[in-house]
Amino acid sequence: MSMMSSNDINENQLKYLTGFGNDFQSEDPRCPRALPEGQNTPQTCPYGLYAESMNGSSFTAPRGTNKRAWFYRIRPSVCHGPFTKYEQPFLTDNWHAFPASPNHPRWQPFLLPKDTDNVDFVDGLRTLAGAGSAKDRRGCAIHIYVCNQSMGDRAFYNSDGDFLIVPQQGELNILTEFGRMVVAPGEVCVIQQGMRFHVAVDGPSRGYILETFEGHFRLPDLGLIGKAVFYIPPTRSAATKKNKKKNQTKKNKKEPNNKQQKENRKEQKKNKKEQNKKRTEKRTEEGTKIFFNLQ
Repeated sequence: MSMMSSNDINENQLKYLTGFGNDFQSEDPRCPRALPEGQNTPQTCPYGLYAESMNGSSFTAPRGTNKRAWFYRIRPSVCHGPFTKYEQPFLTDNWHAFPASPNHPRWQPFLLPKDTDNVDFVDGLRTLAGAGSAKDRRGCAIHIYVCNQSMGDRAFYNSDGDFLIVPQQGELNILTEFGRMVVAPGEVCVIQQGMRFHVAVDGPSRGYILETFEGHFRLPDLGLIGKAVFYIPPTRSAATKKNKKKNQTKKNKKEPNNKQQKENRKEQKKNKKEQNKKRTEKRTEEGTKIFFNLQ
């Protein structure tokens, strides 16, 4: 992964593929037809790329719960050096060592790093609470992150579960194996298990993380009110297109574009008025004939 500055991208430059849990495909426009057609693992991939699969579920899982992705890389992901242990004293799963309290705990906001301290996303992780065990594939953990610098040439991945990241202060520019995301306060993002990612920031940042060890995050069931539920908004692109069309229609109704349009509308009203007049006269004449016949 190359070094990335948070100034390299902004939200206006990104084009998102909308739809949580949908199937997508994309390729670099500089390498057209990089995706194999009609197959996932050809003997020879286009441009000499290497095909690799990332699985988020068992191989035989049903279609609705089968999570998988195919990548076509310049180099295989196994081409890396051996892993070494990295000490991070504030990130832990040893919550069983502390007795559970029935009281309602509260804590003050975690202090942001000083300007003289260089703390990135990984070094700024702080575990608050947890339940269950990642080894048993059940339970969850709650973390806080505080950081003031980007991750430089480092990358991170979670082999225990999925991250649900909620920024509270500062914007996160996240680069993953699937692409880039800009996540600001008021937004959330999900980074799934086994996915390498890199976090860049513009300044002091802080937020919350919910980590699940069991399955993946999914949209909740609709419940009793079905499709009328409020958390199914239209996609951003569709909503924008619909609003633009609606506003354009209102504009056309209230403000004709030119003199010719005004004249055309006057002519249409005049023709419609004449048609209504003729229709009324015809009905009156027919009614009179019927009256005389009855007499």
